[in-house]
Amino acid sequence: MQDIFGEDSVLLGRLEELKTLMAKYKHQFKAKASLDEMFTANFLYAVDARMQRWSVECRKARGRSEIDDRIIKLRDTVDDVVDNRFYLLLPPSFTMINGNEGNDETSFKQRTGPTNKRKDDDLEKGGEDKKRWIENSNQIEEFRMKEGEEWEANFCGKCAEAQPIWKGKVKMCVRWNTKGGCFKDCKHGESHVSANQISGEKRAEYLAYLNKVRGD
Repeated sequence: MQDIFGEDSVLLGRLEELKTLMAKYKHQFKAKASLDEMFTANFLYAVDARMQRWSVECRKARGRSEIDDRIIKLRDTVDDVVDNRFYLLLPPSFTMINGNEGNDETSFKQRTGPTNKRKDDDLEKGGEDKKRWIENSNQIEEFRMKEGEEWEANFCGKCAEAQPIWKGKVKMCVRWNTKGGCFKDCKHGESHVSANQISGEKRAEYLAYLNKVRGD
């Protein structure tokens, strides 16, 4: 890249700063990546988007003074990660690569698994999982399933990579927020909160996720 932009390029300096900051906050980055399998791709896309914007300004500018170097202030993106503000959805053209690429049905079953279906079936029949079920008695109206929608067909396991992160730890539980209840041992249990504990920002993120699931 030095051969393209030159050793005195502002961009190279910002990229070096990015490497230093990521090393400094490596534990925070590793934690994010362990909670969200799409985090690394999201972060790299955010960095690349800033670089592309900056390069477009460089091409169009008639002089150096017209270029806004704040665009490639990559420290801002790192700060968003460290302060649990980072959120980005990849464009629809991005897809996950898995070991069963080309076998969509097998891939979907592996993501959702028969376990989830057994749990829901057992719940409906009043089986053992009924004892572990917690009802969401204060559900946000906009989060509910619409008339004609079904949990298994429309929501279970869908767009998991786009689920909003709750307090930097777990994903917002779709079963809790949209189906209206979940199990006590849910891995996203920390997000099992009442409507008044969900901020306007998180509501907007979750609604954007539902729009993605529904293809709106």
